Amino acid sequence: MSIFKSLSLVAVICVFSISSVLAGPANKIHPDKLVNAYLVVEKLSSDGNVNAVSNKKTMYSFLNEDQKNLVNKIITLNKSNGSNL
Repeated sequence: MSIFKSLSLVAVICVFSISSVLAGPANKIHPDKLVNAYLVVEKLSSDGNVNAVSNKKTMYSFLNEDQKNLVNKIITLNKSNGSNL
């Protein structure tokens, strides 16, 4: 019976160690592709692309509240700094 306990303990330790290895680095922020796509479309629309203006309105409707706040913050910072995307 103790053999099964030790084998199960080894199996649990292996599962936790494998899952921690596959989890990736801590505190790494994965960029939001929808936010990045919206920022590209916003840049194109500010350059005068007519198709980008209509796409910008459509893409903005797909953003959730957190994404909208992030997009508005990034656009405001870029306009205040005068920097490009």
